Amino acid sequence: MSYVCGNCEEPIKNGQQFCDYCGEEVDWDDYILPATEFRKEDTKPAGWVPRLFTLNGCGTSLYGETICFTLLFVPIFWIGRYLVTLDLGNNNSYIFHAKKKLHRWQLVWNTALLTLIIVLITLGVSNISFSSSGDSGGGSRVVSNSANTNQSDNNEIPEFGKPAQPLPSNGEVKSYIQGKHTAPLSIKTSSGDNYYYVLLKMESGFKALSVFIYPGKTVDIDVPLGKYYLYYATGKEWYGTENLFGPDTVYSKADDIFIFYEANDYVNGYTVELIPRRGGNLSTSSASSSDFS
Repeated sequence: MSYVCGNCEEPIKNGQQFCDYCGEEVDWDDYILPATEFRKEDTKPAGWVPRLFTLNGCGTSLYGETICFTLLFVPIFWIGRYLVTLDLGNNNSYIFHAKKKLHRWQLVWNTALLTLIIVLITLGVSNISFSSSGDSGGGSRVVSNSANTNQSDNNEIPEFGKPAQPLPSNGEVKSYIQGKHTAPLSIKTSSGDNYYYVLLKMESGFKALSVFIYPGKTVDIDVPLGKYYLYYATGKEWYGTENLFGPDTVYSKADDIFIFYEANDYVNGYTVELIPRRGGNLSTSSASSSDFS
């Protein structure tokens, strides 16, 4: 049987006092790894070995011949597999002689765990959809109105003594123009305490249509064909179409224009989600109370 040096892991002869390669004295009282055992399983020098440390069952621990990350004493992630022995003469510490390849099932486990983590992180980053829809389908867009949380026009009504009014019903529509309502428009609002008053205005600045929407609700309506700008006001107390939500009203508008048109059998419409999210591609900005008059 041949042996290897416990320091440099080079071959030595039985009974040899000093290693020919590193010059270190060979302590035959300690465990000396047989060379035949060292060579099998495609091992390599142990090199740097992670420190074994756990706190309340969480940290790095040695399970058999494998160092792994544990969570409440349960192995979660396999770090490295080693040829290891217990040094009884040194406070029962471990001697790591060589590093082995992880078992195939350990590699599969690690890959599956990392994949799951990436999927969960990806799902955590959410966007909202702003979809163009119609009788024959349409494209899709993404809108983010997260920047429009600024309080607007609080000074426009310095003394406000108007009484609150009963809330309109969800989806209550008021039309200001003549014409056949044929283009689909779906609006979804964010959940919470704020109600939404959505106003469509023509390029000329005249009002076209308004709709009142409760928080966390979706309203599907039809609008006349044409080009419109979309404004919306939010708040908790309703004071009517003139004062909207009173001095606490937050006014916003979409910067893009909405074009509802018909071509052959296709009617272009939109689905709008007024939910603050990251990653939208339709910019919005603050508006004023005069935009709703």
